[in-house]
Formats: sequence, structure tokens, C-alpha cells
Amino acid sequence: MIESLGCPRGHPASAVNGRVERLNSFRKVRDNKDMEAQKRSYELEIQVVRMMHKSGVRFMAGTDAETFYPAGFGLHTELGLFVSAGFSPLEALQAASLNPAVVFGRTIDLGIVEVGKLADLVILEANPLADIRNVERIAGVVTAGRYLDRQELDRLLSEAAALSSKG
Repeated sequence: MIESLGCPRGHPASAVNGRVERLNSFRKVRDNKDMEAQKRSYELEIQVVRMMHKSGVRFMAGTDAETFYPAGFGLHTELGLFVSAGFSPLEALQAASLNPAVVFGRTIDLGIVEVGKLADLVILEANPLADIRNVERIAGVVTAGRYLDRQELDRLLSEAAALSSKG
């Protein structure tokens, strides 16, 4: 079930239980007609994004998908949606990195990996340019000058899941 929600492997099930319940309740209150309308709306949105992209509109990733995905993990799905709308994997990644820096006028210190720039990095096990789904294959993260390996990330996810189940 977690994999079908787009959550990366190794993510503690307890962290998504609330999202699963919300998704199931969303489905329960909609009949087949509603679900078909939702599907057509989704397909139309992909077409609109495709046309905007072809027209040169600059996109920034910034998902509001937390209703169905734990915070942060909806970005993986969003990047895949960009690719399904005709973006190259590089363009999808730029929507989450370079484009926000350009739009906010922060390219002097953000948006690319270069000496002297501010950067949090995600170290992946496989190339996202070959398959955008590889953004889910996180081996480690560098943030605020500190390296967090997969084991530490899993520990932090478990800790967050435990805290979220308490409140």
C-alpha cells in the first residue's frame, strides 16, 4: 500500500497511516461518476501543464500533496508528474532546484552546486536523469554541512513517525 502512495522504500508505515485513512475516506465519499470526473480533470491538468511547458512557462515544484503523502515525499510524485507532462527529467529537477532560485532572484547563492553556494544535497543510488523515479532512491543527504547516511535518515523517519503517532 505504501509503495502505491508513492512513498519511498524504507519509509515507516506508521508515518503514512493518517494519509492512507484520508485517501480511503476521499474514495468512499465519491461514486464512480465522481471518480471519472476527477480522472478527466487530472488528465486535463496534465494537458494544460504540457501546453504551458511547450510555451516556455517556467515551473517551480512545490507540492500541496501532503494530504496523501508525508511532507516532502509528495515532491517525488510531483517530479514524476512533470515528466508525464512532457518535461525531461532534467527540467523536472530544475523545477525543484534552479528555477526557484531564478524566480526569487537568489542565483548568487542558491540553485546550483558550486563552491561558495548554499546547498543541501540528496545523494541518490541511481541517476534521476535516466529515470525520474530514482529520486526516491536516497542513499544520503548533506544538510547544513552535515552528512546523514541512509541509516541515520531511517532513524529520523522512525523518530518522526513515533512523534506523529503521539499527537
